[in-house]
Amino acid sequence: MNGEAERKKDVSTIVISAITFILGLIIGILLSRCPSKKEEGKISEKSFPERPTTEVIQQERVKVFIEGKPAQEFFQTHITMYKAEVTTFPVPPTCSIPKFSPVILEAPRKYTNRKMVDIIFSPGLVFTCKTEGFEFPCGVNSNRISVEYLEDGLKNFEVKYKDEIGCEVDLIKISFIVDTTPPETKIVPVGFSEMVTSPEARFKLDVSEPYRVLLCRVDDGFWMDCSGSSINLSNLEEGWHKISAYSIDLAGNEERQIKEYIFRVDARPPVSFLISAPSAITNSHEAVFEFDADEDDVRFECSLNDSGWFACSSPYKISNMKAGLYKFKLRSIDFMNRIEQDPVVYSWSVVEGEIRGNIKPFIPPREIKKIRKYKKEEQSVDNKKEVNM
Repeated sequence: MNGEAERKKDVSTIVISAITFILGLIIGILLSRCPSKKEEGKISEKSFPERPTTEVIQQERVKVFIEGKPAQEFFQTHITMYKAEVTTFPVPPTCSIPKFSPVILEAPRKYTNRKMVDIIFSPGLVFTCKTEGFEFPCGVNSNRISVEYLEDGLKNFEVKYKDEIGCEVDLIKISFIVDTTPPETKIVPVGFSEMVTSPEARFKLDVSEPYRVLLCRVDDGFWMDCSGSSINLSNLEEGWHKISAYSIDLAGNEERQIKEYIFRVDARPPVSFLISAPSAITNSHEAVFEFDADEDDVRFECSLNDSGWFACSSPYKISNMKAGLYKFKLRSIDFMNRIEQDPVVYSWSVVEGEIRGNIKPFIPPREIKKIRKYKKEEQSVDNKKEVNM
């Protein structure tokens, strides 16, 4: 009996030792696969989502033309993306960088006014191109990529390389701005509106976007550089004037229509003139005066034989005149109540009986042609304003 008990005891000891050996072997294998604290810092980390939150993103449509292949069109109106807080777990850093990297041969400038852009690079490996969130294969035998952007704005074009296990390497990134909208120039008078009461005037030029060229001119003169965005004029003649301006933006878009601003210079009192009057010597007992001024919106005052000023209008008629010497005065007052400084003075004689000799009729002043031309131009400006309104 004692021998059998000892034999059973020896078997139990062997079984326990075997189990202990197996457990120790398993624990050793597991410990060999776990990184030590020193190694943990050397192992790269990869993210995966934990608590996702939704975010709706608007993406535009693009057309991609790869040389020798049919066009591809990518379009997504609204897509739901999931943003998440992340945690990490270790993955080995096995990304490989290709020895061959493409070289950009042609690309858009920083600003372009073309929706269709060409990007040419040296081909070789199979790369992945990406723009506006869309990816497509590129490279190998094709080196021309044409992309049609249907919306203006900042664009990014990327070329990447993906290895067999899906690791990405960024090779090229190009950024440029597609701008197909022409600029708009606004002419703003400083300190006045339509009329200036001095021979000087100042204007500001506001352009809707950064510009490459800003030109302006006064009346029908030469175009000049106005990149300082202001125009200062002096020694302006009386009457109507015109400021013209247009611009070209950084992408090369020219303004569709030249902008104009018409204004008037009225820096002095009005000047009146006689159009018709009786002859210097007449036997008529009536006299008719026709007159006008170099401005509109004026009122007239007359005086006969220095009897004082009174309101009058053209034509002004005097009747029942007796023989004698007469003196007629005329002056005008503009809408700002500025009175003509030097009134028109005309004298003539009324006689009885027949007049012998050649009596010269009244001759209007030479300035009348210039004044009438000015007033005709002024009327033309008014008509143009009514049409534009």
